[in-house]
Amino acid sequence: MSGVAPHLQMQDAFICILDEASALLGRGLNEDRTLRLRELRRRLLAGRLQLAVVGQFKRGKSSVLNALLGAPLLPTGVVPVTAIPVFIAWGEPCLKVQRRSAEAETFPFADAAAGAAILRRFVAEEENPENRLGVTRVDLHWRAPILETGVVLIDTPGIGSTHRHNTEATVAVLPECDAAAFIVSADPPITETELAFLKEVAPQVAHLFVVLNKSDYLAPGEAEEALRFLRRTLVGQGGFPETIRIFPLSARQALAGQGGGLGEVEDYLLGYLAREKTAALGHAVAGKAVRLLDEAAADLALQIRARELPLAELEAKGVAFEEALGAIALERQGAADLLAGDRRRLMAEVEAEIARVREAAAMTLAALVDARLAEALNETPAQEAVVTAIPQVFAEAATGLARRLGADLDRVLDRHQERVEALIGRIRQTAAELFDIAPSGFERPEPFRTEHNLAWVSRQRESLNPLPKGAFDLLLPGSRRRERLRRRLVEQTQELVARNAEALRWSLLQHLDDTLRRFGPQIEARLEQALASTRGALQAALAERRARGAEADATLPRLGADAARLAAVRDALARLAGG
Repeated sequence: MSGVAPHLQMQDAFICILDEASALLGRGLNEDRTLRLRELRRRLLAGRLQLAVVGQFKRGKSSVLNALLGAPLLPTGVVPVTAIPVFIAWGEPCLKVQRRSAEAETFPFADAAAGAAILRRFVAEEENPENRLGVTRVDLHWRAPILETGVVLIDTPGIGSTHRHNTEATVAVLPECDAAAFIVSADPPITETELAFLKEVAPQVAHLFVVLNKSDYLAPGEAEEALRFLRRTLVGQGGFPETIRIFPLSARQALAGQGGGLGEVEDYLLGYLAREKTAALGHAVAGKAVRLLDEAAADLALQIRARELPLAELEAKGVAFEEALGAIALERQGAADLLAGDRRRLMAEVEAEIARVREAAAMTLAALVDARLAEALNETPAQEAVVTAIPQVFAEAATGLARRLGADLDRVLDRHQERVEALIGRIRQTAAELFDIAPSGFERPEPFRTEHNLAWVSRQRESLNPLPKGAFDLLLPGSRRRERLRRRLVEQTQELVARNAEALRWSLLQHLDDTLRRFGPQIEARLEQALASTRGALQAALAERRARGAEADATLPRLGADAARLAAVRDALARLAGG
């Protein structure tokens, strides 16, 4: 019996057929489609299972990861980490750190201790407080057997620590994950906070399972009762199905090479989840490849039909096709104008949102000043309260604004992409009707998606200037002194609010500009490719007919054979795709 797993055998079959399709399209049918088929092949080979490891602060999440990696690489201890997920994949041991507005830095290391020390510099809150270093992403490469199969582990910030932004960063990374492992521990039992977070996580990942860590702290009977209690809580209070997978684990024993239940977790990851991911990715890739081959078959049918027509009729149909393209060009310009209008609307939306944030922040901080001055007629506590509150106020505003703007921007891009794809369909439909060939569908690209997080620079480390003290102030009644002190504190607070609001405004507008600058050329290139493909087929046929005159077209037998082979490859892919 073969040692190759069935899902990997199916992947090999996909790759063989994709290679045959690429070779066929490489025979002058369409270079762009050949490149796109090769990209699909690369995606299939590089298909990785991305697993987010999430959990409440101090539940042993990093210890579980270290057990899976077979080495103490992730920082553990009593200090929370920063809001920076760490992506852990197979490779030569090194750390890649991406910072805002800077090239990524690579830090090779020789052993786990050296790697842990480097990683701690960037993700430990005590060494990089509130992410002063401006780190946006960390990639850790390590040679662990579980990573060699293509699994990518994602270490997320712990929820429920003193830092709310850690929870937000964890939620933000979930959409790009295939599965999530939620870590709880036997003591204390699962909390309401954890249960609420689990409900938030569940809809965002295809697979969710639970690891009950520190099971070695319990006696055998206690461990079984802890498992039953956890399942009852998940089902009864959380609304999860009875079938939710729960794995008891001792990360401490596993890291020491004493088992601890690690084998069952690894088997689940490398068996069921990896097999399912490979099959799903294979079906998706095959479906896209089928649509690419349908496009190529339609162009080939157009070439064959054009070579069969009398020259005069072919020329007349070529003129009619170009006239039809004139009307499509007007619609193309209209679509571009609509996108420009959406851009102006989004920019105005940013300005309005920033004005609201600025007003709300000023009111919140003024109320904080009033509360502190009511406690004591002293500027220092009020200043410290404002400086402490500024980062949280603007971090929450940035998160909400980024999500709302991102969702609105996604809707705009989806609408524009639909308009362009409709134009591509019109081009192909026009050619099919003119030359009396069967219309075909075409491969639609993935929706253009934006990042819904921002790299904005908080002015959180600024402090308010000390207020000048004078004899005149001391002579004033208490109420007058409070009024003067409040006025000066509020004025300084508003300056700090204005600077933070401007930093946030600039980041939002830059994000908007960058996204549209990338989207525009990409979507226009799709339209140009469709035009060039259809025009190219007609022009090649015209050139051939004019060169040969009344002679029989010698290329027809080869084109017919290519069409037959293309149909066979397409059908083989469709069978593998299940369609």
